[in-house]
Amino acid sequence: MKKSTLTNIAAVLADVLFIGVTLFLFKYHSGLDTGMEIINLNNSEAKRIATTLFFSKLESVGKISLALLGVLWAFIIYTGNRINIRTMSQINLFIVTNLCLLFSFGSYFWGYDFLLSRIFYHSTIDLEAPIVKFYSIAQLVYFISGIFWFVITILLCHEKNLLQRR
Repeated sequence: MKKSTLTNIAAVLADVLFIGVTLFLFKYHSGLDTGMEIINLNNSEAKRIATTLFFSKLESVGKISLALLGVLWAFIIYTGNRINIRTMSQINLFIVTNLCLLFSFGSYFWGYDFLLSRIFYHSTIDLEAPIVKFYSIAQLVYFISGIFWFVITILLCHEKNLLQRR
């Protein structure tokens, strides 16, 4: 299969999946209850540890998303690596990859902000609340999508087709 055909198929697939996942997550988010069960954090060491671990996971995935975004741009800016983005399909893949990684970081940012505001104003947290699970799942979905499209973009935009048999 020709490189341009693979690139076109990947670009269309990336668009459809990104738009579909984003619309699904926005629709799902609009129906979520933002209320949380009131759990006092002052009495439970286990809850504090669970909260710390949960925040650490969110933070780690958020930082990795930004790092991958930087690596992607470094690949594009550095001219010696033979990654060339010229066609509209390649530009499309690049944009979808960027959006996935940015949305992953955005999910982290808004979820983290939401949870911190609940802790600060109410001294409570519920890690099992639907809204908390939503932010965590949205972050992971966009992160995994970003990694997948990152690899596909690099493979299809390399000067030599790395997917083609020799």
